Amino acid sequence: MAESVIFDTHRFVKRMTEAGMASPVAEALAEEHVQLLERNLPTKQDIAHLDAKLEAKLADIRKAIADIRKATPETKVEIIKWNLGTLLALAALGVAALAAWPQ
Repeated sequence: MAESVIFDTHRFVKRMTEAGMASPVAEALAEEHVQLLERNLPTKQDIAHLDAKLEAKLADIRKAIADIRKATPETKVEIIKWNLGTLLALAALGVAALAAWPQ
């Protein structure tokens, strides 16, 4: 597969010289543009490394979600126990208050 041309230096130099720029200056600018692009565009290896890091993070997130889902039924049972206990305590207080109510 052929590499695509990111920056056409010949076209750039031609357009700059047609606009009135001196050829050596246009060539120097074209070279600087190429250097800038080469330093700042990610390589396939950069993207592969980032992809691997993202996959690892995604695996960690999936594991955390699975752990939360596993713990959820236990948490639900605990909440129900506390609610029932509170409800029974309130009912006992209500019965005691009614029993103590003067007639």
